Amino acid sequence: MDKPRFEQVYDFENIYQSAKEVLCGKKFLPHELYLSYNLESVLINIQNNLIWHTYEPGPYSNFYVHDPKLRLISAPGLLDRIVQTMVCRVIEPYIDPRLDYDSYACRDGKGTLKAAERVAHFINRPDCKYYLYFDIKKFFESVPIFKLEEIYKNFVTDDKDILWLLHKIFMNECNGIGLKKGCRTSQLSANIYLNELDFHLRHSLHCEHFLHYMDDYLVFDSDLKRLEELKYEIPEFLETLFLGLNDKTRIGESAAGLCYVGYRIMPDYKLVKKITMDRQKNDVKAWHNGKITDDELYAKLASRYGHCQGTASYKWISEELLKILHEKLTNQQ
Repeated sequence: MDKPRFEQVYDFENIYQSAKEVLCGKKFLPHELYLSYNLESVLINIQNNLIWHTYEPGPYSNFYVHDPKLRLISAPGLLDRIVQTMVCRVIEPYIDPRLDYDSYACRDGKGTLKAAERVAHFINRPDCKYYLYFDIKKFFESVPIFKLEEIYKNFVTDDKDILWLLHKIFMNECNGIGLKKGCRTSQLSANIYLNELDFHLRHSLHCEHFLHYMDDYLVFDSDLKRLEELKYEIPEFLETLFLGLNDKTRIGESAAGLCYVGYRIMPDYKLVKKITMDRQKNDVKAWHNGKITDDELYAKLASRYGHCQGTASYKWISEELLKILHEKLTNQQ
């Protein structure tokens, strides 16, 4: 497959499909209604701004979420989301096959459940008796833009116009360090940036069994001494990426199970973590008190229902759903 070209980004069909993707499930807020009503003229304006290099990203909408720790989310405006989707639709098909197989998060078919299933596969292997867990310290906030753009140029595309557009997106409300959480380009760029570490683990340090979900890594081996060595070798390489590890690094026995991507993973079964159950109880309580609507509760239930599939917690969430539906039907009678 040829490297991405700028002409693919501003191709009108790509702009149109990107707008459809961004507007899917929306169109009720005033600016969304305006875009839907004036779609053709707005998209042509986006196209012209890109062709003539007059595109300037707008301000972010910043807010905090607790998931479970406090995170700052920077959501781009509607038009900027369309532009970011345009870029990602061109880059993702090229880059995804070139990422490590065991790189999870923000990839089709590579969600939390697939990552948990992969961990379960590893901990049942006789050559994966021990694991090394490490987490990169403030990853999104620490990525230097100049290094990221260098990796894009060497690994993704040398098209100067695509690189110009990416620079515009990365440097919007940025001092040169850090990716904005809430941007689609940030998720893609995180995978591209961490692919440097994946390649080093796989080919330089010869780690056969490892995976990561974004910046949370697990390395498996039958040699405990080798994992102890990796605790010092990995940070040395991370320095070349201007990154470091936090204090969560640990080594454990695979047979004892481990917590990862929201699951408690044992050799012969998986459970959702207790915090998920606690959130469900809190949501039901809020529903009883009228603080959230039926639709909001059902949306939360559907999300957790999918999260529990393939785990021993599936029966629990099914019973929770049946109890709520029974209570709703009883109250309607």
